[in-house]
Amino acid sequence: MFAIVFLALIVYVLVKARKVDFTKPIMEIGPDGISSQKLSKLIPWSMIERVDIADAWHAGFIYLTVRKDADPEILGHLRKRPPLERTVAIPHRWVSGFSSREVKDIVNRYFERSRQS
Repeated sequence: MFAIVFLALIVYVLVKARKVDFTKPIMEIGPDGISSQKLSKLIPWSMIERVDIADAWHAGFIYLTVRKDADPEILGHLRKRPPLERTVAIPHRWVSGFSSREVKDIVNRYFERSRQS
């Protein structure tokens, strides 16, 4: 029984890993917005309502909640994952070239700048 469960877990992980393109960055952050492999396109900072940063054990995520009047394509993509229909989670720990703290600081700076303008 244990072997069957273990095999099923390995198959599940392999299927999920095939969806990730290791030639592209996990996340792209810039003055225009933020994007990740999970999203179909860039989310402009003006569309983001809230940024929450959570650390849980060895995984760390940046949770972006988009406004209700955001681009319908982005909202349509996010609605496929209830219960957080307007939120996307982006891992911040494995961004090459940056520490977890640097990624969090960069996201917060861009978000705060967009709120001021």
